Amino acid sequence: MKSEIIKVNPDGSLLLPETLQSLIKDIQELQVAWNDEFMIINYSKVQKQTSELNLEVKIEQFFNQLDKLLAFNEIDPINADDIETEIAAYRIEKNSKNQS
Repeated sequence: MKSEIIKVNPDGSLLLPETLQSLIKDIQELQVAWNDEFMIINYSKVQKQTSELNLEVKIEQFFNQLDKLLAFNEIDPINADDIETEIAAYRIEKNSKNQS
């Protein structure tokens, strides 16, 4: 998943980079799902929902999947300090096994 910071105009409209504009140039509608932390825009195969409950179920399923991704650290990658901590822990564990 790619991520980029985009500008929000004073009127609340989004200023999308050219790469995103080219992805959606022939699309007339986008599906947007959001919660307290995330806003996700789906541009592929947006379909009219026949019932609001159906849409709510799909949005809930989407955010459940997003929670699973967050648990696997797919969206918020580890930083250099986290990597160093993991390496240090591995070395300590390895050394303790070698001394046993």
